[in-house]
Amino acid sequence: GGSGPAVEENLCKICMDSPIDCVLLECGHMVTCTKCGKRMSECPICRQYVILNDTIHSPFTVFPSSNGYRRKLSGGL
Repeated sequence: GGSGPAVEENLCKICMDSPIDCVLLECGHMVTCTKCGKRMSECPICRQYVILNDTIHSPFTVFPSSNGYRRKLSGGL
């Protein structure tokens, strides 16, 4: 199946709904989705004050499983 610890590990630690796709530029931690990251005033890991964050663009963020990624690329389910 597509769910389990590996998928959960890649979910935003704030909303637990969206994939992690945001890096907090001051400390470099990657724990949130862009929506939650934009609302952060401090990093939930190290409590460093957050001024900037950036969205990352990685196929592994969208498809954390390499098998799922390969299936998506080949047009399979």
